[in-house]
Formats: sequence, structure tokens, C-alpha cells
Amino acid sequence: MHARAVFGRHRKVKNNRRQITLAEAKRIIGLMPQRERAILLIILQSGMEIHAVLGKMNFMYDDIVGQIAEGKQRVKVVLDGRKGNDLTYFTFFSRDAIQELKKWCAREEERLNSRTVNCKSW
Repeated sequence: MHARAVFGRHRKVKNNRRQITLAEAKRIIGLMPQRERAILLIILQSGMEIHAVLGKMNFMYDDIVGQIAEGKQRVKVVLDGRKGNDLTYFTFFSRDAIQELKKWCAREEERLNSRTVNCKSW
């Protein structure tokens, strides 16, 4: 006997893929390069789309660094509207993503050996 919904009978899902466990996710994230790990954690914690993280956050650098330098536990990111909606919205990312950003920034500063990436205030 099949369960019936408002719109008729449920059908079996063709691609019934297994979800990864938390332990598997941690292992995968741990194997990623530092930059990609920071990007992924921002995406996971904030719910932002990849193009918003890679494209729009570059222009928010001073604001994000300022919030981290103030010691905030959650960084607020204000974004323009999306998908035809002109309303601005905001989201947050927190401790794990901030920690990975700090690590990446320190590595970039060491790699560049210049003041173009200034993380010392963090």
C-alpha cells in the first residue's frame, strides 16, 4: 500500500543518494587546501551562494576585517538583493569560518611577504 499525498501517490526517488555523515564531512574539509576550506565554511555557515562569496565579499574586505579585529564572534555580511529582488539582506558566519579566514590570511601574508594582506590587527 502506498501513502497518498494531496497531489497523488508518492513515487520512489530515482537517485536516492546517501547523505554523508558529520565525521565524513569533517574529514573531507580537513583534507581541503586552506583557501577552499575557508570559502566552504563561509558558504556552509552563511548560506551564501558561491558567486556571492567569491565575487561580492572581495568588496567587503575592510568591513569583514574590521569586524574580526573588533573580536566579534559572528561576522555580519550585508548583500544586495538577488534573483530579481532588489531588497538588501544580511547573513552571518561565525567562529569556524573566522578561524579559517585568519589562518588563510596569515599564510597569504607570509607568502606575499608584504602589507597587501594586513591581518596583524586580528
